[in-house]
Amino acid sequence: MKTVLGILAGIGILALLAVLWLQTDDELNPQAKALLERVAIEGESRAYRYLMGIFADEGEDPGKVGARLVADIRNAQERDAPLSIEGLDYLHYPEHRKLALPEGPRFCRWADPGCVEQVFAAPATLQQTLETHAVLLQRYQQFLTFDDYATLTIPAADEPFPPFRYLQTGGRLLLLKAISLSQQGKREQAMGLLSGHINDVRRQLEQQDMLVGKVLFVSLLSETLDVASVLSREAGCITSEVAALSASERSLDKALARDLWGFHATFQNLDGDGSFFHVGAETPEWWVRLLFKPVMTTNGLWPWYQYTLAQSSMSASEFADSLSQESPPSLETSLLRNYAGRALLSVSAPDYQEFIAVLHDLEAKRVLFNAFNGCQTVSPEVVQNPYYHEPNPAFRAGPEGEENIALCFSGPLADDRKIRCLRLES
Repeated sequence: MKTVLGILAGIGILALLAVLWLQTDDELNPQAKALLERVAIEGESRAYRYLMGIFADEGEDPGKVGARLVADIRNAQERDAPLSIEGLDYLHYPEHRKLALPEGPRFCRWADPGCVEQVFAAPATLQQTLETHAVLLQRYQQFLTFDDYATLTIPAADEPFPPFRYLQTGGRLLLLKAISLSQQGKREQAMGLLSGHINDVRRQLEQQDMLVGKVLFVSLLSETLDVASVLSREAGCITSEVAALSASERSLDKALARDLWGFHATFQNLDGDGSFFHVGAETPEWWVRLLFKPVMTTNGLWPWYQYTLAQSSMSASEFADSLSQESPPSLETSLLRNYAGRALLSVSAPDYQEFIAVLHDLEAKRVLFNAFNGCQTVSPEVVQNPYYHEPNPAFRAGPEGEENIALCFSGPLADDRKIRCLRLES
């Protein structure tokens, strides 16, 4: 009898040890930890606070409004239950007091058919548009003078995005101002405005730590090159070559670090959460931890980020080759120790290749701009597409009968924004 009791006691102890072991998480991958440490949310950023309040009423200071909003958002993030169904509870700026955004055909989506024509059209009413929205243009240009941009909110699924639309619209107003100057015969002043805009936007592109922000500034650069191309060709060459993007301008490291932080924080917030399997449920913490390990799940996701970081540092041709020659890494974690984490990873991995591609698409456009800005006569057949080793000439694009309004390069991924195309005519 004592032998049986001893055996049962031994089995019980082993079972208890097994349960305790199965609740133990791993250490965070050192490389993943190093990337997460690049996220800075405690510093100072006049640029970020100004952007967060850029929509303030005309009589208010955007920097002060933004500072109040950022402080309230941070308090809500640190106070509220993470990922609550209701979302963050913070004091929103009243919609009826926000600076009005311009509307109409001049503020169309650049890649839509007929949009560029609308931007250059109706010079008689262009000045009125600029005067009506002079405050937004002034604030946009003020934002571009800052050189300390850093997102100060905590990366999370319910993190409020900055009002990037105000920057997008402010950029369009600046392009309209350049067009207006050119139409008044002040072509060198117009090109000077565009040249300065290119430099300012590139500085902001380098500092951006959100993927959507990276794409926004790529789009602003792309549209500026289109307008500069048209105005320069009309004036018979009054521009200079644009330098290639630097490694820091193309880098996605800071943006990917914020994204990984968001996933890691989400996984940690689910650690031992009684409602993990069902909203409102009260599953015991030990049972949740038996099936889900937040750090193991982040470590399982890390190979995808490592793969993306490597791709983002490639040249355009290396990136194109990698899409056809390399297989993305599989996301795996222990089935025994992290069953629920394995299920989460099996759903899907974030796809960052589009964000990498738009930066290379912009480089393709830069090559086209330097070759076809009206300052030299070059055949499209001799201009090298940066995506390919072998000749892959630019092709003419446009509606039937107007095939000469743009030149485009092909690429490995779709280009719905027409970043790889250079506008030649308005």
